[in-house]
Amino acid sequence: MSSIKPYLVVISATLALVPGLFAQGETDNKRAARELFINGTTLQLQGNRHAEAILEFQEAIRLDSSAATLTAMARSYLELRKFDRAEEHVRASLKSNPESRDSWELLAEILVASGSYDEGVEAYEHVRALGPSRRQLYTLGRLYEPRNALKAIEVFEELVKEYQDPAVYLRLAALYGRAKNPRGVVHSLERAQELAPTDPEIAEGLLDVYLSSGRLEEAIALAHAWNNERVGESRSRQVWGGLLRGLMSDSLLANLFDNQVRDVIDESIQRYPESFMVLSMSGSLALSIRDVDRANAAFFRAGNVVQERPDQLLQLGSVYTGSGYPQQGILFLQHWQPLHPKDVRFLILIADSYVVLDEDTKAIDYFRASLDLDPTITYSWANLGVLYDALNMTDSSDAAYGQVLLLEPLDVFVNNNFAYSLAVRGERLDDAKRMAWVALQQEPTNPAYLDTYAWVLFMSADYDEAAQYIEQAVKNGGNATHYEHWGDILEKIGDFDGAVRAWEFALEQDPSRTHLRSSIDRLR
Repeated sequence: MSSIKPYLVVISATLALVPGLFAQGETDNKRAARELFINGTTLQLQGNRHAEAILEFQEAIRLDSSAATLTAMARSYLELRKFDRAEEHVRASLKSNPESRDSWELLAEILVASGSYDEGVEAYEHVRALGPSRRQLYTLGRLYEPRNALKAIEVFEELVKEYQDPAVYLRLAALYGRAKNPRGVVHSLERAQELAPTDPEIAEGLLDVYLSSGRLEEAIALAHAWNNERVGESRSRQVWGGLLRGLMSDSLLANLFDNQVRDVIDESIQRYPESFMVLSMSGSLALSIRDVDRANAAFFRAGNVVQERPDQLLQLGSVYTGSGYPQQGILFLQHWQPLHPKDVRFLILIADSYVVLDEDTKAIDYFRASLDLDPTITYSWANLGVLYDALNMTDSSDAAYGQVLLLEPLDVFVNNNFAYSLAVRGERLDDAKRMAWVALQQEPTNPAYLDTYAWVLFMSADYDEAAQYIEQAVKNGGNATHYEHWGDILEKIGDFDGAVRAWEFALEQDPSRTHLRSSIDRLR
């Protein structure tokens, strides 16, 4: 139901008509009933005096039980959440005057408030049959909206025949969307756009519909119509941004019409050369159609706009890497990093991009450069540990992991990785067991941490206990490595058939583990 209290309007209108409620030559009882009715409705209008109003109405009904008094008393009972009494009195009113739209509306409100939704809608249909007001028709549509999109559409379409309202057309667009009727969606949004031609939210909604139905030319034409001179740069930019956003979210459409998209990108840069939002979206859109030159043009221009704001520059650099162009991201960040020489985030993001490129040595250089600025960055130390380990520089790896644990003794990632590295080498197994246990206690169902602890036990020749933990790792979503370890451990405890099955499953998950074939053949 609408949050507006329609009864205030009804009561005020009823008060204005009070003299007409009673015939000329009225009896003393009717005159007294009229005064009591006026007193009751006055108390209602004060908002928090419904119990007192009911007392006045009860006295009025004792003298003259008019339909208006019964309805007014039902309203007060509803406000006091006494639904049964409210329904009783409004139904009594309808027996006296079954053509009262206001009484039917009140009955519907009572039924919905008491949880009888379907009965409430049925009551509101009586209002519709009696020539409803605009508000009443709108309320009926809202009642249908949650459960019956088609009926709501029917009511709202009836409403817009008499009252052209862009808000109603927006509701119709949403309802037609639920009803899987794209033509209805487009028609409703187009009508809303005609009625509110300078509302950017409506235009953005229409753009989304055009794009989702592949009508790119119409979407571009609509965006063109929003020129700065007509609606102002802010609204024009918002709608143009909606076009770019829609194209970014539909890579299939963008690549299907890549030439038109390139024109949009070029026009975006020309139209809004100082808008970081438009330029950054234009660059991202260019990357989605693999046009690195246009992405560079947009991103470097955007960088000029925000060159004093490192957060935005870092955002653009990360877009390159996230879109599959880490080398371009590196070049972009290297270009702007000298403006922010003390911001370690540039160095770390460049290092991360080199990791993506598998250029470990360069990544190491940049992680170390970040530590020259701030030696407490555990992220850089942890990554150095991983990179050095991959290069078999175990002394450097151990030192880097050790630095993390000096700063963050409970770091779960490093405790696990350091423990596994030591276990693989068969070194410092007591330390490895302690660190693996620290990680496992923090995430006891993590299959990687279960596997590490099991492998430390395996390398310590504690095969039975290792079997317990590796089995948990597998049960919690283990990968090919975990199945391979399971096979190795099962072999040690004499379960050769189980070992073969585990190795075969590891091969299924990762066929590149061809070395397992000889182990399988050996035990068969």
